[in-house]
Amino acid sequence: HGGNSSRAGVVSATLASKGYYADEEIIEGDHGFFHAIHIEGNYDLEKVTENLGSPWAIISPGLSVKQYPCCGGNHRALDAALSIIKENNLSYEQIETLTAQCHPDLINLLRFMKPTKGFNGKFSLDYNMAAAIVYGEVKIHTFSDEIASDPRMREAMESKIIIEQHPEWTHEQTSQGTPIIIKTTDGKEFSKSIAIQNWHPTKPISNNEVEEKFRYCAENSKLPQHNVEKIIETIWNLEECNDINSLTSLCTF
Repeated sequence: HGGNSSRAGVVSATLASKGYYADEEIIEGDHGFFHAIHIEGNYDLEKVTENLGSPWAIISPGLSVKQYPCCGGNHRALDAALSIIKENNLSYEQIETLTAQCHPDLINLLRFMKPTKGFNGKFSLDYNMAAAIVYGEVKIHTFSDEIASDPRMREAMESKIIIEQHPEWTHEQTSQGTPIIIKTTDGKEFSKSIAIQNWHPTKPISNNEVEEKFRYCAENSKLPQHNVEKIIETIWNLEECNDINSLTSLCTF
């Protein structure tokens, strides 16, 4: 993703500074990247640099931060489902069914149905919906094999979670979110659809939320605990950092 392209840029610049070189037409040449990937006539080189830096995407629209440690295709559905559950104080036992409505394109992305491996759950809509009604949250440990084999998770995916696909939906309809309908055992029905997920640039994450997310992720790594607050302080004052090694050295373990 973005981090990998940044890493590639740093590596390329470092190699170039040491005298390494490559084909000067590696992008636009007859045997270049665009020709190999898109085939001649299917791309416009002028658009590659059109408005480059005006503005930079990191500024506008800005960065999205993942609230949940899974594929972003799950996030709007999770926001809607968890919102219904919390607003109505629903327990797993009270929920009879949860229906997630979507276009088949979303299922092409979230392609694992009723996965038995936790990692595959990151790319599974029914797994994330099951986690929402079973635990009321989706965290790093949610995608462990232990959670995937939880009898309630298996039960939920088998009998409580319904994925309702709508191939007739237009792009405008799919842009409105993944509608969630929860029916309870006492006959009540709650529905919600969220078009823009939490922590999107238009619904930005607060500084406090950034810090808490980092602390939580750090707890689930081998990063020394005493480094965490130093890292946070250094990043918030990055403009005053004269040597980036003072930051990267804190991030190693």
